[in-house]
Amino acid sequence: MDNLEEKLSAKKALFISSVRKFLSSKNRDNFIDCMINGTAYFNEAEKMVGNSKLQGKHNAGLWVTDLAESCEAILESYLLHIEFIKSHHEDMMGESYKKPNLHALSSMQRMVKMYCQKESSSHLRERFLKANLPTKGFDVAHRDDIDTANKYITLGIGSVLVIMSFAFAMFMDNPSYFKIFIIRSTFAVGCAALASFVPGWINVNVKGYVKAGGAIAIILIFYFFNPSAMLIG
Repeated sequence: MDNLEEKLSAKKALFISSVRKFLSSKNRDNFIDCMINGTAYFNEAEKMVGNSKLQGKHNAGLWVTDLAESCEAILESYLLHIEFIKSHHEDMMGESYKKPNLHALSSMQRMVKMYCQKESSSHLRERFLKANLPTKGFDVAHRDDIDTANKYITLGIGSVLVIMSFAFAMFMDNPSYFKIFIIRSTFAVGCAALASFVPGWINVNVKGYVKAGGAIAIILIFYFFNPSAMLIG
């Protein structure tokens, strides 16, 4: 299981290096490097959290707990970063610091609220408020990608299609090529519907032919893969 902070180690090292360089030689260019590298580090962390949701990894309890704890640590370092930037911004840039937009780091905040202890989440939110920073992720709950009713409708449709394809295959004598096409297509779509309940993301990449992911990948696998034909062959 990969730790979020380990994946970000290169950007974090660059960020810390730029801070050290500024502290040893306080000038405008070094300060700008601190802001750029800091922004790159925290934005990359936020992006990785969002991508992990798309990949279905939030369904794994141990993994998501580790992710939330990493988010908590990164948000704490973000508070220190903003405090550091505020303390030097006016002297280096000639103007006061402008706070981030309302959605800054909302994904990591939401992870902490959902999967860390309530006391930790509440304390971290208070620190963000005290620093006059956005708390959108703490305040606005995430919405489920698909509601419960639609999930069961998808499960029902997938089950019916798979059963239909098995029935056609068992009781249809000498089907035409067109009927075989319909049966295989029905089976593939049904399997894709059932596979939507399995966490994770699948990719198919047949060089020169097709590249697909998700449900389309499942359909292609079950349409073109025929174990019985392979065994006979």
